[in-house]
Amino acid sequence: MIMPGFSTARVPMQIRLFIAVALSMAILPIMWTDIYPQVTGKGHDYLYLVATETAVGAVIGLVARYYVLGLQFAGTAITMLMGFGSPPAADVLEDTAENQLTSMIGFAGLMILFMLDFHHVIFEAIAQSYRVMPIGAGFDPQGTLITLTNSLGQTFMIMLRLASPFVIYGLLFNVAIGMVNKLAPQIPVYFISQPYLIMGGACSFSISASPRCCVSSPTASRPSCRAASSMKARSEKLKRLVAVQRHLERMAESEVAETARQRTELAGTIDVVVDAMGSAHPMHRVFSGHYASQLGRLVQKDQMLLGIQQVHEARMMKERAKGDRLEEHMKDARLSEYREAADNSILDLIDQHVSGGAPASGKVDGR
Repeated sequence: MIMPGFSTARVPMQIRLFIAVALSMAILPIMWTDIYPQVTGKGHDYLYLVATETAVGAVIGLVARYYVLGLQFAGTAITMLMGFGSPPAADVLEDTAENQLTSMIGFAGLMILFMLDFHHVIFEAIAQSYRVMPIGAGFDPQGTLITLTNSLGQTFMIMLRLASPFVIYGLLFNVAIGMVNKLAPQIPVYFISQPYLIMGGACSFSISASPRCCVSSPTASRPSCRAASSMKARSEKLKRLVAVQRHLERMAESEVAETARQRTELAGTIDVVVDAMGSAHPMHRVFSGHYASQLGRLVQKDQMLLGIQQVHEARMMKERAKGDRLEEHMKDARLSEYREAADNSILDLIDQHVSGGAPASGKVDGR
């Protein structure tokens, strides 16, 4: 109900409800042994479990929704720095009014997320959440706030990197216009410079969004140029995917290290509480009941962190395996490019030496 894409105003409420029920029915057979003992033979606790699981699901949906909200934030910043202050129109996804460029960036980002099976990651996170936070363990507001804060910080940094060229362009342009205005205050520099600001921002956005072109030599034929361009584009795309995958792997490694650090600090706290419980000091004996309850909460939190660490380690290994496979595909694509270039060069030399006509590199494409 909160996950990006399914929670938009363009999706009817009935469809969202059916998707939620279908996902719940799909997870129920897998987690039957964990869910059934917690929901049988209980009265008021059943309502507490429903509220707790609803809050956990809302947190998972909010973490995913932060990225779409970050795209809208980046689009708004880009349009403001470009000076593209057109009247807002109806948004593609929501009922709110947004700038046309902001709507396009948000919709394109959401489409890319679905093309990369981001919703499958969310479904897997929902299934794994029953291992990290077992049903009946309660809701941890402190850990939830930490997770939401970290996700919000990561989203802000990612979107700031995406919008950084336009931020630099807008700052430099406005500083230059301010200096010109100081030199010639009689000229309405702001109104004169506004079309140039929009034109420069539009050109920058077009360059960042346009694919690379194939620059052909006078002796190269068009089919060979298209083939080389496609092969090179494939290797370059794989190279970028490998870089993204390695970045995801490093993010997973940092999460594993952070969870291990939290477990180490928690183990020190548990040792302190255990020493206090075993102490013969009268003050510690007075608070022995409080120490026992605190020890129980700390042990439960340590088990939860252990589950989180195991999930992060499994994710890290999965991202590493994906990166290794993409790197192998990239090496194969580069090897194919080298072979293609060598074959084209040999055929061009033979054709130029024998007939002096057009090069024969297009023969490779016909094979």
